[in-house]
Amino acid sequence: MPGTGRKMGGGTSSLPAKLALFVTIFSLSLMGFVLRFHRAAFSSIEYQPEETTNDAPRRQLDSHEEKYFEEEEEENENRPPMNIVLFYADDWRHDTLGAAGNPVVETPVLDALAEEGVRFTENCVTTSICWVSRATLYSGQYLARHHFEMLGRGRTVTLPNGTRIEMKFETPQNETIYSILKEKGNYVVGHAGKLGLWVELDRKLNFDFFVDDDGWHWRLIGKRLWHITEKNTADALRFLMTKPKNRPFFLNVAYFATHAVDGDKRQYLPQNASMSMYENSTIPVPEDTYHKLPYFFVNSPYNEGRTRWRWRFDTYDKHQSMMKNYYRMASEVDTSVGIILKHLETKGELNNTLIIFTTDNGNFHAGEF
Repeated sequence: MPGTGRKMGGGTSSLPAKLALFVTIFSLSLMGFVLRFHRAAFSSIEYQPEETTNDAPRRQLDSHEEKYFEEEEEENENRPPMNIVLFYADDWRHDTLGAAGNPVVETPVLDALAEEGVRFTENCVTTSICWVSRATLYSGQYLARHHFEMLGRGRTVTLPNGTRIEMKFETPQNETIYSILKEKGNYVVGHAGKLGLWVELDRKLNFDFFVDDDGWHWRLIGKRLWHITEKNTADALRFLMTKPKNRPFFLNVAYFATHAVDGDKRQYLPQNASMSMYENSTIPVPEDTYHKLPYFFVNSPYNEGRTRWRWRFDTYDKHQSMMKNYYRMASEVDTSVGIILKHLETKGELNNTLIIFTTDNGNFHAGEF
């Protein structure tokens, strides 16, 4: 589809020749997944003659067809591997997208990726807990295989003598997505943002560039007061501007947004420039169906979901304020994605880059629980 010329939100031009993959994973429900095929991907498909019965002879390729496939094979051998940019957001509901039908939130860049690609809406996250989901991404394994049950500890194993051992991250360090791309694929590998395991991964095996920011929205670093999404963006651009030019690259831009700041009663702290957004919007309030759940769930003092609901949504005014700030932070991530895509376009790298947007899980942000 070259030559569509459609403009994306935030000033980023259409991506007619690139494969764009868009995924949104959310808690115990659907995951949106957007995929756009780079036209070169199809040229690597090997020609297979049509199936015939044993009695019918196979049609032979004529000289023109043979030449065509020989040229295609030669072109594939000479084509450089695709770069990969993973935009990995945090606690992002499946419908926090205009493309998903949300009537309030503004996400023009992500919506453009969705429109130009394909959204897969029938996928599920198996274990919608932050560190479990991230361990699954990094290892390519379900919880039942990678066993990373608890943040910072993994699973705890009791030995025959009664000694308890925290197993940490059990997937071999040379089998993570980072290490495989770096060591086996000769990719330059960068991580900018939240790792989210609270255990160390082997830096030499996994990364060429690594910055881990987690748990805050505003922080004074040096003489500058940073918002974490601004810093995620700056670190991603720093990797892209300093990486070697002669190798493919993989970059995980791991936003902390739209995760709340645990322990801060304000929960969501957007950038100052975003505060005018949604000022005059009214956020729909869903029915509170908590009382319809089983008694053992409703009466449990350990229901973390309900505890956080009280922090954020137990009054109308609180619901409006929290949701507007949550949407502001989502729009900030959308802007960041647009800035990074624009940089890739300016450097001539966009058309050979696989773009992925996904999240670790999504809470019941709108107040259902």
